[in-house]
Amino acid sequence: MTRSDNGGRGRYSVALVILVLLVMGIAALSLFLGAGGSVRGFGFGVFGTNPQPPRQETLDRSRRAAWDGDYDAALAALDSVIDVRPDETELLEERARVLAWAERWEEAAAALAEATDTADTEADQR
Repeated sequence: MTRSDNGGRGRYSVALVILVLLVMGIAALSLFLGAGGSVRGFGFGVFGTNPQPPRQETLDRSRRAAWDGDYDAALAALDSVIDVRPDETELLEERARVLAWAERWEEAAAALAEATDTADTEADQR
């Protein structure tokens, strides 16, 4: 047996390194996609699909609609994000603000109370 003949262990070592790198790449991609990673503003969920637009884009669209006086469109956009993130205080506060701009005072007060309750719950959990 010569020194250059190591019984084929070199080929197996290379194959093992490639296999480990492949598994690590798949795991990293899975974490990225599973966590709702995004590329250039496009959200990706499981299997690369996300039926909901990104949060900030929807929030901006809602604000533009509200500034234009289209309160129903603003609320619809906010509600689509709140359905996914019901415990996010900023979204609930924004909903209360839009309702107040629309002069829907009772609904605005209820939305603000919900936002305050959510903020209190978040503070208690810290």
